[in-house]
Amino acid sequence: MQPHKRPVSDDSEFDHLDDSKASKTREDSLGRAASDFLDQVDDDADGSDLIDKLNEVFDKFNVDERDGSMELEVEVPSETIPLCLRPYQEELSEAVCSEEQPNTLVTCETNSGKTLVAVQAILKWRARNPEAKFAFVTHKVSLCVQQYKVVCKFVPSKSVVLCHGELSRAQNVFLQSGFSGMEKLEQTVFVFTAQTFLNLIDRKVVSLKEFTLVVFDECHHADGKDPYNEVMLNYLDLKFQGQDPRDNLPQIMGLTASPTLFKTSIKDEDTAQQMLKALIFNMDSEKLSFVTKQLADLRSYCRPSEEHIEYLPSESKMKFAGAIESLMKAQILFLQKEYRSSKIAIDGKGSSFCLNFDFPTPMCAKAFEQWSRDLGTKDSKVPAFQFSLSFTAKLLTELSLILRLTSTIEPWILHERIKNMYEDDEWSGSDLETRSTEFDRQHKALADVYAAHKDKLDNAAFDSKTKKDHKMMNRLKSVILKELVGENANDSEKNRAIVFVPTKYEAETLKFWANIDEDLKVLKADFITAQVKNQMQLLNGFKNGDCRLLFATSVIEEGIDIPDCKLVVNYNNRVNHIQQLQQKGRARMNNGQYYVISCDADCDGMARDNQMRQRFTESAVANVALELDNPVKMRNLGEEKKKSQEVAVFDYLKRKSAVKKGKENSCLFSFRCQGCTSEVFLSNDIFKFKGDLRIVLTPSLQWKFKAKPAQRSGKEQRNTKFFESRNLQQTQLLFCFNCKQHLGQLLKCGFFGVVNPKVAQFFIAHSDGCGSETCTKTDNWEKQVYKNWGKLPFDQKPITALEVKKYFIELQKLAKEDRSFQQMVDDEPILL
Repeated sequence: MQPHKRPVSDDSEFDHLDDSKASKTREDSLGRAASDFLDQVDDDADGSDLIDKLNEVFDKFNVDERDGSMELEVEVPSETIPLCLRPYQEELSEAVCSEEQPNTLVTCETNSGKTLVAVQAILKWRARNPEAKFAFVTHKVSLCVQQYKVVCKFVPSKSVVLCHGELSRAQNVFLQSGFSGMEKLEQTVFVFTAQTFLNLIDRKVVSLKEFTLVVFDECHHADGKDPYNEVMLNYLDLKFQGQDPRDNLPQIMGLTASPTLFKTSIKDEDTAQQMLKALIFNMDSEKLSFVTKQLADLRSYCRPSEEHIEYLPSESKMKFAGAIESLMKAQILFLQKEYRSSKIAIDGKGSSFCLNFDFPTPMCAKAFEQWSRDLGTKDSKVPAFQFSLSFTAKLLTELSLILRLTSTIEPWILHERIKNMYEDDEWSGSDLETRSTEFDRQHKALADVYAAHKDKLDNAAFDSKTKKDHKMMNRLKSVILKELVGENANDSEKNRAIVFVPTKYEAETLKFWANIDEDLKVLKADFITAQVKNQMQLLNGFKNGDCRLLFATSVIEEGIDIPDCKLVVNYNNRVNHIQQLQQKGRARMNNGQYYVISCDADCDGMARDNQMRQRFTESAVANVALELDNPVKMRNLGEEKKKSQEVAVFDYLKRKSAVKKGKENSCLFSFRCQGCTSEVFLSNDIFKFKGDLRIVLTPSLQWKFKAKPAQRSGKEQRNTKFFESRNLQQTQLLFCFNCKQHLGQLLKCGFFGVVNPKVAQFFIAHSDGCGSETCTKTDNWEKQVYKNWGKLPFDQKPITALEVKKYFIELQKLAKEDRSFQQMVDDEPILL
């Protein structure tokens, strides 16, 4: 993060002072200005709005509020080029560009250029009405940037706006205009992510009525509570309010290569037709556009990748797996011993705390993983035992995951992860400045457990590395070499490959393997998941050839255009028919290859069934298109659609209007760290902030937290996250000062730092200091772990201006005395 810039006035009244005195004078001037402003604000005013207005006071001192926010430098052409569609694309655009302007669902296979069909529709509308406004909506940021670049090739870039949640304040046109709406904006084409578009609609910053055409990319997501469907429900609500069904509403255009709902299972052709109709209803489509006349032209440009499905029966590495299971059982025995030694103390407190050590089997099953996770959420109320409980639960969870991967990843690679678990500072706690004797004793005991099994693990890993007999990884390597650098690689310098895996852990582990393998390291492998924040940088490097082998989760399954990608591998990854089609579509080169390599019978069976489901979907498209062209069937389908939409809108409005009743419980609750049970803050320290966020507004909490960068040391620190529409930045992750349990994050709102706790990381216990006259303390409150704020046994009130004023005074005091709290928020203290 770059240093925070000090506020300076427009004139030079401080120029004669040296740096330290000038800084102090500026700070005093800024503090007085802010205090004078706060004195004029009513105590009952909204606190969230007050912080925004207070930051405007700071803006007058010329402060740069963009430090650390995500800057995406998107290169766009300086001049536009004419759009020339291929014959099959012209066929696809006929319905949407006709004089009737019907809502249209456009379906065609991946890599067919459906985006250009949407651009054609935008250009046709712009020719009729230069002032018309358009929304192009995508599901992910990477797709949003990609489609923005495509649109800017044919529409002047000054007329096109990129709108997603990772833009800085300077890049976000709606933030710049103070969310005043679209009437002040000169741009006409807005490329949104779905969530950003929905947020702006909900805040009434934009209205669907302001747009002439709305395009939904990958529209098969329009179902349930997905942002696509929420936007369309808003559209349908407006539609039913108007006297004319399409009165002042935009034309809707959906693009997809798989025209069924995403989260559905297709059993036969009838089910495929039902799911297609459901998508048509959700998108309010009147026409279904697909290629029928220009199939030969389509095939000349879009050649489907060759598909290979290979099943390699699971070959368990018994020696290594057995060593892991022995280690896990020893960890459980250690925990039982600690539990028995603490039992007297537990019982002496009159607690009903009890552990059940009858764990599910086998240890590689998800049931065991869940059992170990649940173990870590329990509160023994005995600090001397709590460390063993929480830490052992983490180890068992990780070991269960590793045990499950022995059939897909070589043991010697997994062994490296196990060693890191016990030796890494984040696990061992060796970087803590102070540790109790009890902590040292338990840590040594855990280390001894590992040491007793280390030789067995080392030997099993060594055997695996020596024999090189792992079927799955050997096959994966041979396929990559064959298609990228071997016999099938016509232009080996251009070829790229994507390997899809189920989890981030597998992607990261396989990247490590590829970069140390003598044959594969030339490909400069990398990995990308939803948690990786520099996704655009990674994808650009992949396109440019800086990285030629990319391990990925589902985050890049859809829409990503890599022309030089020749090989796509699904590596033991169970996916539905839409995901399989989308994965296959990432192989964009001629003679592209798609492999499904699995050691799981269910995964193999699903891949083969998905091929059949795709054929059912193709037949369903042809049959439903005939219904839409038949006046009688079209009328019946229209009545069915209206009934379905009315029910959906009714449920939507009911859900929106449902007012959550506040909880009248006036008891005081304590938020305790799950790792060490120490009290961190109380329920009366929590406030609602900017809608659904929860913050703790107490600077003195700096002594409870240990701040760390957003990534471990030694790795490139990720960009600070920017929360769109709220002018908030995530600057640091927060951990318990005693045991390093992850507790939440620090948010920076302009010049203010606030603690944003993660509720699932705390035990919520009835506070011993509760003095409520209506206290109804019950034992179950003492043990609760809540996954979300809405489930808590007390209501959290919105922050008021009075609380902000109190907080401001505390910050001023800390800034003079210590400044360490704001240093957790930024590289320099707050300037008050």
